[in-house]
Amino acid sequence: MITALVVLSLIVCMVLALVLFGQQDALLAAHHRIRAATPWLALFQLAAIAALWLAWPWLVDRLRTRWPEDARAALLAARHRICIGLLLVELVVVLGLPFNLL
Repeated sequence: MITALVVLSLIVCMVLALVLFGQQDALLAAHHRIRAATPWLALFQLAAIAALWLAWPWLVDRLRTRWPEDARAALLAARHRICIGLLLVELVVVLGLPFNLL
């Protein structure tokens, strides 16, 4: 939590410094680079979700000594719901899918 606040405050300070010192072109260049990298980053995130979906049974099986059998069975049953939830968050929040079609 503290690390996230520190990173966020650094980002805010950097943006304010760029705006106050007249470096809007640098912000525009960064925006264009991020926009150009978005498809590759989204593809990487979708691949990570697919890897999680494929590795889920192996990961749950590794919890054999720490978690009871019924908890592991619930985790195996929740595999598809969790991965579909992550996929929906990726499509709606990151890619803005229903809103980018307009």
